Amino acid sequence: MDNHGERRFRLPPSELFARLSNAQWLVSTLTQVQVLRASPDEAAWSMRPALAFMSGSIENTLTIIERQPVSTIRLHIHTKGIGATATAEIRLELLPVEEGTLVHWTLTIPQMTGLLKLAPKGLLQATAGKVVDEVWSHVEAALSKESATPSQ
Repeated sequence: MDNHGERRFRLPPSELFARLSNAQWLVSTLTQVQVLRASPDEAAWSMRPALAFMSGSIENTLTIIERQPVSTIRLHIHTKGIGATATAEIRLELLPVEEGTLVHWTLTIPQMTGLLKLAPKGLLQATAGKVVDEVWSHVEAALSKESATPSQ
């Protein structure tokens, strides 16, 4: 199952790369999660599931698995909930554009177990798309907040 798209940011590629390739910064942008640990290379958090048929909490681990400075970032996310696990891989390609950076992103979910394997692919793809949009919104809000904060 694949999802893909693009987002445009006002930051130059070097500044955006510094943030998007930092697991600690990425997890700091999320809301309604409990951060368990965070470093530049890996972050873990728990949250309520986005799928109604899953209960309890979901534990997630994000690992930065590749950094090609200013151009490419690859992330691996392992998700574990009651009765299901999933692995997602995300590839971000950063391209300089006139007023900032264009990010091409691809999300691949190569592995699902338990209840997730039983769910209709259309439901899972739609849910994954909503989660990706929500995460991008959190990233955009965090970047806006940073640019609005005066330097000291």
